[in-house]
Amino acid sequence: VYDPEAEIVYWGVGNGGPWMGDRRPGDNLYVASVIGMDLETGVIENHYQYTPNESWDWDEVNGPLLIDLPRGGQTVPGLVHAGRNGVLYFIERTADGQLDFIDHRDFVYADWYESVSEDGYFTPKAASKPGSGFVGEFCPSFAGGVDWPSLAYSPDTNYLYIPANENLCGRMSGGTVVEYVPGQNFTRGTTASGS
Repeated sequence: VYDPEAEIVYWGVGNGGPWMGDRRPGDNLYVASVIGMDLETGVIENHYQYTPNESWDWDEVNGPLLIDLPRGGQTVPGLVHAGRNGVLYFIERTADGQLDFIDHRDFVYADWYESVSEDGYFTPKAASKPGSGFVGEFCPSFAGGVDWPSLAYSPDTNYLYIPANENLCGRMSGGTVVEYVPGQNFTRGTTASGS
């Protein structure tokens, strides 16, 4: 998605491998994120990570929508994204080229997180996060609150259209440790969906 005024192109970023975040300690910068890159140089100018240390297969490969948003009695350049994690994000594209979290809404049933900080950092519930030898139970499922079909927005109606997956929850645990081999499966997760 291209912002011609800032000359920044926004890309959605996939998940890490293996899926289980306990095999990749830390937030894993840029995993399950949006990154804004300078169109001419390719330098990353800004980013926002939707799901730190993403462990559920909620890759965020869809680009966001660039929509003006109300904030503090004014209209600001916004970035809107319906995440595979079931969360709808409202983010401001600031005058200095940064991305500032404004707010969020669950657009499907999402029970995987316990808190959200003022700057938009989502802390997962321990029982919801799958790990190596540990079953996490969470909503939405690994299929996501939305999958790969894109969102749409109508400026005439001010409606956002989300091709959502509702009422799907799942379970996942990590498998055995495996060495990375190019071209081979590196997920190492065992999944099961339910309702």
